[in-house]
Amino acid sequence: MARINCKRCNQEIEENSIFCKNCKKLNKIPRWLIVLVVFFVIITFNIVAVNDNQKLTNVDNHGVGTNTNDNQADESTLEQEEDSNDNDINSEQEEDNKVNSSSESPASSNNSSTNSEDSSNNTSSNNASSNSNNNSTNNNTSSGSSNSSISNNDISSDSTSSISVSQQNALKQAKSYLKNLAFSYEGLKHQLEYHGYSSEDAKYAVDNCGADWNAQALKQAKSYLTSSAFSYEGLKHQLEYEKFTSSQATYGVDNCGADWNAQAVKKAKSYLSYSAFSYEGLKEQLEYEKFTSAQATYGVDNCGADWNAQAVKKAKSYLSYSSFSREELIRQLEYEGFTYEQAVYGVTQNGL
Repeated sequence: MARINCKRCNQEIEENSIFCKNCKKLNKIPRWLIVLVVFFVIITFNIVAVNDNQKLTNVDNHGVGTNTNDNQADESTLEQEEDSNDNDINSEQEEDNKVNSSSESPASSNNSSTNSEDSSNNTSSNNASSNSNNNSTNNNTSSGSSNSSISNNDISSDSTSSISVSQQNALKQAKSYLKNLAFSYEGLKHQLEYHGYSSEDAKYAVDNCGADWNAQALKQAKSYLTSSAFSYEGLKHQLEYEKFTSSQATYGVDNCGADWNAQAVKKAKSYLSYSAFSYEGLKEQLEYEKFTSAQATYGVDNCGADWNAQAVKKAKSYLSYSSFSREELIRQLEYEGFTYEQAVYGVTQNGL
């Protein structure tokens, strides 16, 4: 058998060898492989062509069906038009017959009927336009009101979202305080700050708690009067000490309903419950508490004190922490405003 050189390694191999025994490379392509490849290419081309023909056939069938339906629709439309034309012709003939039969009636009746029809048409058209205008006005009004409500909701939601949690808590705490106690503006703000709220949160709460500060001053004045006795000026001074303004304190004192003479009597009895006073000494003490001279006199005159007993109590008080001779103690009691007779009685009752 003839031998040839390998195209890859240039070594001698048999002419019919497909692979080189030396380099193991393909030396030549066999004919049967070429024929097989060509056969598969032809088969694949035929399959693709058949699929394309089927697609075209489906498209054509769809188009034909659509055209057939369109033709049927056109034919039915033409039939309907022909029927309507026939009906129109018949109606025109009937109208002509009516006109001929009514030709004997005066021409004026025709004119009047024509005018009435025109006027009725005009009236109906005017009513329609009026209704249209009213509907458009109502629509505009309703849209305006809806826009207004939307904007109000936006404002309220914005204002609510701008309040912090700490401000809400401070406001709640402020309202809780006002349910049980009376506060001035500054007093309530200070109370909130004392409980740990910031100055900004406390101010927000006091500004928005809805308190009537005049009413709060009145409430505080009445509260003081239930536990102690005050003169007009003394109570006003106390309210100002609680940070009420001068006008708020004045409002509270003016409207608290106090009887200042009765307050003087109550204050005098309060002093006598824990200390001894002479008539003049007690009057001077009430005036120091801002009672007027007339109120102080009324209080001393009506307190029910036994001034001799007060002299005895005062002398005993002095002797409890210091030594006195009889004359010295008498002079001391007179210095306290007791009369000479009251002083002598007090000293004598204490064994001097």
